Amino acid sequence: MKRIFDIRFSLDKDMDEFARRKLELAGYKYKENDLHGVYYQAMNAFRRSIQTKPRRVEVAPDVVCPDHLKNGYHKLCAFIIEGQNLNPYLNHSLLRAHTPDTFFNTMGLHHFHLGDGLQKTGKYKHFVKRSGHIAIALVRDDVVYILDICQHGRNGDPNLWFDIRFIEIIHKNWPAEIELFKMKGLLASKNGWNAEDMGQLTKSGISVPYEMEDGTVYMSPGGGITCAKTSLMQTMDTGRDARYIQWAFDILVANIINNLNEYLWPIHIRFVGLDKGVLFVDDTNKDWFFITDPEEDKVTYVRIPYEVIEDESLANSENLLALPSAIKTMNRYLAIQ
Repeated sequence: MKRIFDIRFSLDKDMDEFARRKLELAGYKYKENDLHGVYYQAMNAFRRSIQTKPRRVEVAPDVVCPDHLKNGYHKLCAFIIEGQNLNPYLNHSLLRAHTPDTFFNTMGLHHFHLGDGLQKTGKYKHFVKRSGHIAIALVRDDVVYILDICQHGRNGDPNLWFDIRFIEIIHKNWPAEIELFKMKGLLASKNGWNAEDMGQLTKSGISVPYEMEDGTVYMSPGGGITCAKTSLMQTMDTGRDARYIQWAFDILVANIINNLNEYLWPIHIRFVGLDKGVLFVDDTNKDWFFITDPEEDKVTYVRIPYEVIEDESLANSENLLALPSAIKTMNRYLAIQ
């Protein structure tokens, strides 16, 4: 008699629920009915956020800070070097996970406000006081490059966020930082786009190459945008995570089928964590499952009774892998046959 395996799992629903928990814990707002889902919004928020760690500061040769903002600018530089939290210097929209940052998505750049001290009232308190002039910066894992300090807002250039000169500054001073985005073998046009042209194209959902004065051409260092005006990198990262979670679920199903008599049916599986592997919980049988691939041809598969770690917030890779008796390593390909 043919056996019917009733295993219930909703990938999109669980990914969005996982993202909700992450966003709410970090204090971000999000839209429930956003076309791209909550997980995509979380990708947007966390990609824009700057990890807190010490970095050195390098400044482009022509940067000039207005006298009235020097205290704020020097504090920003000190915060960078000391490894303080830089996110309060960013745009208020950082807290809205559903709001895209086109400047970041296209050029890969941040902008820091240079106010001296924090806002103490209003819905954006704890952000640095806003300033007309901002520092344009390229943030890397161990260094922040200050490219320019310029006026923005009502009194600034309306095409500031599309100004190719920021990429030109990186190209002239730190070309290795954008070498990955160089379009080799591409002939430059004789008439490059100006900031206004770039703005019109970007607002229409068109990613365009950046042509330097010496003829070098770069694709968008921020990854670029799609025709839907969404971040190409966030779209790809969301899809990558979905494929990885689905791969881990297939491993889990194969192992359940190989041990049918150990389970109550129907089995309700939820994805609940992504930390150096994929974490699932079986709500029917009250088991945790942690699956990862530490080696190219091996899979680490962990099954642990729910009562061992009852708090979902504590069910992470570090705690689960600390229980060596539960770890099973198998051949990746045999596991999914």
